[in-house]
Amino acid sequence: MDATSEPIVIPAGVIFDMDGTIADTWQHHFEAYRELGRRFGQELSEEAFQRLFGTASSSVVTLLAGDDLTEEQIAGLAAEKEVLYRRLVEDDLRLTKGVRRLIACLRGHGCRLAIASSAPRDNVAQVLRLAGIQDDFDVILGEEDVSVTKPDPEIFLKSLQKLGLGADECWVIEDSLHGIRAAKAAGIFCVALTTTHNIDELGEADLVVDRPADLLERLDVAPG
Repeated sequence: MDATSEPIVIPAGVIFDMDGTIADTWQHHFEAYRELGRRFGQELSEEAFQRLFGTASSSVVTLLAGDDLTEEQIAGLAAEKEVLYRRLVEDDLRLTKGVRRLIACLRGHGCRLAIASSAPRDNVAQVLRLAGIQDDFDVILGEEDVSVTKPDPEIFLKSLQKLGLGADECWVIEDSLHGIRAAKAAGIFCVALTTTHNIDELGEADLVVDRPADLLERLDVAPG
């Protein structure tokens, strides 16, 4: 991060992804999928999972269990995986560095906040409950709230509608390539975190920082 950069004006709204953005859950998801894959004789590699991180669970389940399953079977296996994942998170929640302070700062400056996650709403609710930030968000959307997941922009467009704001009034904070592409397709300024990808992979974002704490340092928080 360039310490000489001009302070950045806080927007009217910020839309957060959750996995890799609010909570560092990559390892929890990977371990849950790996356990599921072993039932089908598949050993999920970190490299393969990295490419899929940020997409709907049905995509990873299909990779592990095969594409000859019915939609009901895929949904059932995806639900089993999420139960495994939530058990891991319940005992070991890891928030990204500075995210609580960033959220408090944004709220304190009148910024409206949303979560737009490809994860099930139960996963989102668990993280918010454990972190004690469930009351800080005006809008919360999960995979059940859209018909098409990221990189389609539907979830971000719906977030804008529910926030009552235009694309030019908001930021998206993301970590995945799918999420960045969805934000840009929605016409929204995108801040990318390097929590799950190297900076060289995040060139489609408008701004790249390592962690929420680094973004907080860049904000113009001078009293008006």
